[in-house]
Amino acid sequence: MSERVVLVPATPADFARRAMVPPQMVDDLLAVSQVPPEAIDSLATSLHAAQGFLDSDALEQAVRGCLPDGQLASSILRTLENLRPEGVDRTLRTLGSWREADPGNAARFPPESWTSLEGKLRRLVQEYPALERYRKAQRLASITGSRVVGVELICDARPVFDKNRERVEGMLPMTTLKLVYEKQEEDMQVVEVLLSPEMLEELIAKANKAQQKLRVLSESINQWVPQGLASVES
Repeated sequence: MSERVVLVPATPADFARRAMVPPQMVDDLLAVSQVPPEAIDSLATSLHAAQGFLDSDALEQAVRGCLPDGQLASSILRTLENLRPEGVDRTLRTLGSWREADPGNAARFPPESWTSLEGKLRRLVQEYPALERYRKAQRLASITGSRVVGVELICDARPVFDKNRERVEGMLPMTTLKLVYEKQEEDMQVVEVLLSPEMLEELIAKANKAQQKLRVLSESINQWVPQGLASVES
């Protein structure tokens, strides 16, 4: 099998300086440098005050509540989702090397933006407890088993032929359960199992019981730990 080759547009200077920066990251960090300091401080205050688990929807709502500009808000949201506090220094070093590698890069990210970025990025990308709790919940969900991404119940009928396969002598109704799941190595797998009518009834009964148990668990968790109910995104 031949090796996979990925072509990335870059100048020779970029390769020489090992300063490869995705274009989207450059755009997003440039946007961070343009956000007013008071808006960043307001967002940081809001995120620190968030309770429970700050999932993607809640994070987006908080960002757009502080930044009415849709394009800036999208860049800030991607930065918060993709960058950790411990990675800020490395990101700044990489971006600095990228700027120095080529005059065109420096022109795209001018000195005033570069000067503004460092302080704003550190003020924006912090350890927000609600966001860290959510990320931990996501990690726990991903390391404890394969994740189902699709489920189907396929009902059909199979013909029963005579010995010479010249005519249909009967039909066999069948139900197939199809599960599409993602393994911990991020490989997608599919499994199909045949369910008898009795097994289908048992599956429905057990699913109903599971729903009832989840409702009780959710209600109890909200009583034990207010705003402590985490959900796993598909």
